Amino acid sequence: MGIIDEYFLSVMGHHYTLVGIATYGIIFAAAVYLVYEYLLKRINFKIDNVFMLSLVPFIIFGGITRALKDANFYQGFFFMSPGIYITVFFITLLSLLLSIAAEKKFKKPYWVFMLGIGSALVLFDLAQVALIGIENWTAAIMILGLFAAWAAVFSGAHFLFPRFSKTNAGIAFSQAMDASQNFVGTVFFGYAAQMPVNFAAESFLGSWIIFPVKIGVVLAALLLIDRYSKDAEFSAWLKIAILILGLPMGFRGLLRIGMGV
Repeated sequence: MGIIDEYFLSVMGHHYTLVGIATYGIIFAAAVYLVYEYLLKRINFKIDNVFMLSLVPFIIFGGITRALKDANFYQGFFFMSPGIYITVFFITLLSLLLSIAAEKKFKKPYWVFMLGIGSALVLFDLAQVALIGIENWTAAIMILGLFAAWAAVFSGAHFLFPRFSKTNAGIAFSQAMDASQNFVGTVFFGYAAQMPVNFAAESFLGSWIIFPVKIGVVLAALLLIDRYSKDAEFSAWLKIAILILGLPMGFRGLLRIGMGV
């Protein structure tokens, strides 16, 4: 129990250890493969950009829910990392199954119902954020300003280089969102990077390093997927996994810093 307590339990919800990151990374990679191979393929479900878009509200919901855990609105293991991933996964899976059933009954595409359910969850969480209140508007505006700047960068990149798809631009933008909240929080408002690798790199090279590192890594991953993956649906699923690793963190950081928690 000593090792488990040292590397997992005692730091849960506060920061990560290298052992914890490696363990969670292996579990996440295994889950990505198993869900694809033994769930989505078994129900003969098509994985494409429409499916990816239908998941976006649930991914955002995960980030906002995690911020509300920081603000003590939600309590317990299933609202902090890694438990929050389990919670959002099962909520999303139930919503998908209900949406597929609704598609057959009401003759409307499943994604309509998925977007409705996901949006309702996001609105519920945002209502709680509104009740708690944004205390640090300066930080929120700074982060949103960086979000807007990166949105312009990646939109422009897609416009100038059409082979850089909208999907890839959106996924890269999600990682830039995470880097933006990390940069503003650590440089201007006294927050510390929770990932030990990030903390070490920023300590030696400065907080700005988070931008080229995160964006460079995700662009390289997207390039490898597009170049070497022969299965279009598995490629889309891998890109969804990358999106999950960036988008919720951007929203969590924005609201966590904005709420002053």
